[in-house]
Amino acid sequence: MTGELHDAHTRFNSPEAWENRQKDQGVTIGFTVAERDSAVVVIDVLADSNAARAGVESGMIVLTVNEKPIADQIAEAAKNVLPSSTERITRRRVLGAVFKGGEGVSYKIGLQRADGSRFEANVAKQRFHFRRMCATNFCLPAKPISDSTVSSRRS
Repeated sequence: MTGELHDAHTRFNSPEAWENRQKDQGVTIGFTVAERDSAVVVIDVLADSNAARAGVESGMIVLTVNEKPIADQIAEAAKNVLPSSTERITRRRVLGAVFKGGEGVSYKIGLQRADGSRFEANVAKQRFHFRRMCATNFCLPAKPISDSTVSSRRS
């Protein structure tokens, strides 16, 4: 329903997503991607994430997800993402939808390194705690931190 507004800023959160947000938590694949020159490129990998432990690195090109070409996965995901107020936000949502699912959902990701060699990584989504930067009543989410980092800081 909120997608019909075509507004990049309106969201509907499930009860679980809202609870996670209140706890400064989120579920992530452990890396972010962007489209560059007709390729889907890893632009950031979270330290201490399953993706980092599996060997995913910034600059790698995503070729396949669960043994299907990334272009096919994007086309399939696009069928379920309503247009937003901008094409850029719509494309970001489509890329995010390729890796949909909750904590523990696993993906077999085919990647290409800068030297052209190919690499496969099995990555499960995981829960991360997000730091916030606050000034007065306004808070911005910052880089996520892993559960192990949170545990070590509490000790």
